[in-house]
Amino acid sequence: MEGFSRAGRQRHRRSGTGLFAIRVRQVRPPCRGARRGLHSIAEAKVAFENTGLPAKLARYHDDAESTFRGWNDIWLHPDFRFWNIEEYLPGVNSPVLLIQGEDDQYGTAAQVKAIASQVNGPVETLMLRNCAHSPQVDQMQATVERIAHFVARLGDKPSSRERRP
Repeated sequence: MEGFSRAGRQRHRRSGTGLFAIRVRQVRPPCRGARRGLHSIAEAKVAFENTGLPAKLARYHDDAESTFRGWNDIWLHPDFRFWNIEEYLPGVNSPVLLIQGEDDQYGTAAQVKAIASQVNGPVETLMLRNCAHSPQVDQMQATVERIAHFVARLGDKPSSRERRP
């Protein structure tokens, strides 16, 4: 589990929400249908090396170079293309909130559906229009509201979901 990035936490503090959202580490593209995401990750490498992207990332990360390389290099490593989390999803029994932008350049709606259909805990999904890979930035209000609603209901009552055979 991890929280939003440092920049995301700062934005939430500035907005006065006081909400720190916990999310499952991004699990895309290690589900089937990842080719589009890997292509976008390869394009990001070119952009990082040939544009002002490092300076933009430096606004959100203390060490933009290491942060970017740590993400980009692993996703593009040939061995990583065979890694897939789907065998582990049935072991997830806790409530899951999946939020993704419809225009996410690294993930697909099919990957969200694959995760939602294979976990054993209760699942809610939110696909946001006019939103790319950072819903906490592109659609902050909708993201914060949905997370707040999700977290508030966790304390209301135990959630249940029919188990699959």
